[in-house]
Amino acid sequence: MAFPVHAADETADAFVRRIGGEAVKAMTDAAIARDNRENRFRELLHEAFDMEAVGRLVLSRYWRVATPRERSEFMGLFEDHLVQIYTSRFEGYPGVDLKVAGLRKDQDSLIVQSSIMRPGNAPPVALEWRIEVSNARLVVTDLVVEGISMVITQRSEFASVIQNSGGQVEGLIEALRKRTGK
Repeated sequence: MAFPVHAADETADAFVRRIGGEAVKAMTDAAIARDNRENRFRELLHEAFDMEAVGRLVLSRYWRVATPRERSEFMGLFEDHLVQIYTSRFEGYPGVDLKVAGLRKDQDSLIVQSSIMRPGNAPPVALEWRIEVSNARLVVTDLVVEGISMVITQRSEFASVIQNSGGQVEGLIEALRKRTGK
């Protein structure tokens, strides 16, 4: 079922089918060098995700107290962190296919339900994409994998790091530098 979004030329389910399909194709092809897969995933993040909105949601209350320099550095490191995590996760899914199953409206968002179909008897992996319209284009603002929200998980983890650093965003930035090798 196509669900038209007023400010976009593409329906939310078609959008997920396209970007999800591109991600699966680019990220699971063992013939593509890891650096190239990381670069393609980074391109998909910029094309499909509202990274500033995701970053604000993840930092939550700490976004307001972060300095402009901390916000900027956090966003770059957060992107690097996501690229590394998801490139590694996709490496474990050769021969998969993305199936879009449906969508529903949730407050100001659309939730596109899909599954990663794995070969053999492996159970599918359930994905829900939170889609919103930003600057007249569809964007992803959260990805829920098997019921676990990327935004909520990262928010909880990052808030813990900040709290353990005396409430300083710089503590999270330093931890992300170490994780990403930057």
